[in-house]
Amino acid sequence: MAKFLALIALELDAHEVCFTNSHGQYHQSDVVLDGNEEFLVLVFDQALGVGEGVLGIGFSAVLNAHLKGFYKFTYLDGGEKKNMAVTQFEPVDARRCFPCWDEPALKATFKIAVDVPSELTALSNMPIISEKLDANVKTVYFEESPIMSTYLVAVVVGLFEHIEDTTSDDTSQRLTHFPSLIILTWLRFLNFLVGPWRIMV
Repeated sequence: MAKFLALIALELDAHEVCFTNSHGQYHQSDVVLDGNEEFLVLVFDQALGVGEGVLGIGFSAVLNAHLKGFYKFTYLDGGEKKNMAVTQFEPVDARRCFPCWDEPALKATFKIAVDVPSELTALSNMPIISEKLDANVKTVYFEESPIMSTYLVAVVVGLFEHIEDTTSDDTSQRLTHFPSLIILTWLRFLNFLVGPWRIMV
């Protein structure tokens, strides 16, 4: 039995760690983040009992400007600068967003929930299950993903609009876009739904 667990993390601040299994609940005695080796070592107050368990980690990080991990992206909308939050995890940058075993060969399911300002849209790999509004903040809950590598996890938060329609085989399709791109987006979406076409004048 061991008194520690090692995960991969980079530029994160981890705290409030606990591990629960059939033997009981274990609390951390120390948290060590090795920035050079990109390891997060969680040291517990006693040896962990053998068996499956649930690891809970409270952590925080800065929305970075590296264009990798979970980062801030600035764009122009009608001449006005606006921001959105975007993930880019391939090949091994999920570790900048959450502690994990961030290796492409290791796979898991992901059940994502995000808190965002109520006026923003949050998107992820999976459909939205529900949204809960609390004053000016909404929590968006997504369906659990299939088994996949960490680099495939995606989250986008920003000011978006969407166009939704159904294909000829009754498949629902939704296309999300910046508000300023509505005409171009609609034309591309129409082309996707009905095939090549041209405007006659």
